[in-house]
Amino acid sequence: MTLTSGLGTASGNGGQANFNVGSLMAKTINLTEADGTNSGIVDFQVGFLDMTNNDTAINFSVTSSSTASITAATIGKGHRFAVNGADDASELGLTDLFVSPGESGQLYVSRNSNLALTNITSNNDATLILELPQGFEDGDTFMTITGAADFSNGGQIGVAGDQSALARGDDVTLIAGPGGAFASLDQDTVVGFQGTRMYTYDLGITGLGLGAHVANVQADPRWKSLSEGFLSGQAFLNQGTDLLADSGMTNALRAAAGSESGPAFFGAISYGSSRYDTGSHIKVHGLSLLLGGAYGVSLDPGRLTIGAFFEYGTGSYDSHNDFANFASVKGDGDTDYVGGGLLTRFDFNNHGSGAFYAELSARAGRLSTDFNTLDIPGYRVSYDLSTPYFGLHAGLGHVFDLAGSTSLDLYAKYFWTHQEGKDFVAIDPISFGDVDSHRLRVGTRLSQGITDQVKFFAGAAYENEFSGKAEASSRGLRFDVPELKGSTGIGELGLTVLPNERVNLDVGVQGYVGTRKGVSGSVRLNFEF
Repeated sequence: MTLTSGLGTASGNGGQANFNVGSLMAKTINLTEADGTNSGIVDFQVGFLDMTNNDTAINFSVTSSSTASITAATIGKGHRFAVNGADDASELGLTDLFVSPGESGQLYVSRNSNLALTNITSNNDATLILELPQGFEDGDTFMTITGAADFSNGGQIGVAGDQSALARGDDVTLIAGPGGAFASLDQDTVVGFQGTRMYTYDLGITGLGLGAHVANVQADPRWKSLSEGFLSGQAFLNQGTDLLADSGMTNALRAAAGSESGPAFFGAISYGSSRYDTGSHIKVHGLSLLLGGAYGVSLDPGRLTIGAFFEYGTGSYDSHNDFANFASVKGDGDTDYVGGGLLTRFDFNNHGSGAFYAELSARAGRLSTDFNTLDIPGYRVSYDLSTPYFGLHAGLGHVFDLAGSTSLDLYAKYFWTHQEGKDFVAIDPISFGDVDSHRLRVGTRLSQGITDQVKFFAGAAYENEFSGKAEASSRGLRFDVPELKGSTGIGELGLTVLPNERVNLDVGVQGYVGTRKGVSGSVRLNFEF
């Protein structure tokens, strides 16, 4: 027999090897037959097995007529202890397993065949984590002991590994042992995770040992952070809608004012940073751009303006999720959109005190959003998705002519933005549902002429988001749903500059309080050729 460790090799004649050491640091320990006689003895004893390398595996390649005896008084400073390759529990002579806190306070034990021990001790708040093998199902047993299990003084049990064959209501035995093997276990439940799923087990000490009842199977709450990323793209898309319905429509109207002989061109650009309360919160930063052409025609009831536009936006976001029982999960990513659409507005004739108007726009394009997080333990989760989007906005208003060059605009606007859902794989298959945003905004804007070329404007509005939910599920389990729903107050200040008849420029700043918090700046430009 030959024994190989991370520090050396020991072998003996006649198929027998003895390896005794006070302490050992090892990545892998292999117990293999050296002479092919199908018989032999390996006696491996270590006072302290140091697993600083995180994954220490003891691999067996022996036959049923061979004996492999392992005695480890203390296993610590480590992460994982794997026992692989034994054909039968009798081949594993690991007698006493002592779990000490070490550096991580955790010891993972995995196997790919039956595992039998004599005694297990876990104390000083150390956790023995049992990695269930593939196919572990209702009625199965993970480990057997013939002596006693001591989990006094704060020792804990954890569950990991392949739990996919388990369902709510199943019962398994984590550690089977004789009556009285477990004097006590100061723990009633344990939670295990696999991919997007969270398993809750009720623990109980019976005459058969330590049993676990699958009390619940649900989506791991931390995976909600993926939906926050998808919703960030929707929030940024809504900012593009605001640019279109405000600066875009205003500049199209101005550009078309003298366009009886042909279309005039206009543009608008805005940059903003906003925080949205979604149940947790997301922060979205980005630049939106609008370019288009507009044409106006005078009719008996008033003036009709029609236009077409191209839109583009590029931004980034950060998401933050807090949980009662888990560490926070932070994510980040980039988002951009490209599309186009049509707009129209009809301004009714002025009847002395002012005039009514009605406006409408439609848009379509493609939205791309990616996401990354390292805060879901055991996984690096990311995606890069591209989905179609559609949107409409409609508005009604009345512009009142006040004294001199002062006017007051009272308006109500409705916005609908739709983002298609998407199916993809991130550890597990995940399905994002469609996201629909329905917003209603009512507000007012006061304009005051300072000179013939410069005007000042200020406004205030109230907006309510009625939906904006990002629903998602995995393997039939639904994640918690972040949403943009809520109320926001909006204030704005700005200047309009008219250097000549063919060019006019607006510069403004907008502030938001409520569900959406932040500030954005906009520059609106239109010009005639």
